[in-house]
Amino acid sequence: MKTEPTQPNDQQELEDLREKLRAKGFLYNPIVSQLLKTAYDSRSPRIRESLINRLRAILETDDTAARRQPDEFRPYGPPSLLGQGNLHLIDQIDGVPFRIDADTLVTGLLVLGPQGSGKSLFIIHLCNEILRIKNS
Repeated sequence: MKTEPTQPNDQQELEDLREKLRAKGFLYNPIVSQLLKTAYDSRSPRIRESLINRLRAILETDDTAARRQPDEFRPYGPPSLLGQGNLHLIDQIDGVPFRIDADTLVTGLLVLGPQGSGKSLFIIHLCNEILRIKNS
């Protein structure tokens, strides 16, 4: 069985992946460590590419999970509640607009948050959205 020499771009890509995994703290994961070791030691380009793809998938999964995690200053609601109104309150951390019916604010609203978190800007945005709805 003939094996091809390691491609320089594969080596550079593996180094880049290793640095990204190090930055995210994945190098201490035994599965990731084993995948990296096997990728460095592999002489088969197909096996090496497969291992690189698995390492890429680990990073992409982590990035996707990070985007979906709620932020204490941005709501994260279920899809069934996000599009039920025409009052656009805020965009969730994953970019989905959080919309409610404007009549739900008739009873009042409480906005809490630490200093500098954007409470005043949120209220200004909310007033502008209510004006937009009433004018349309």
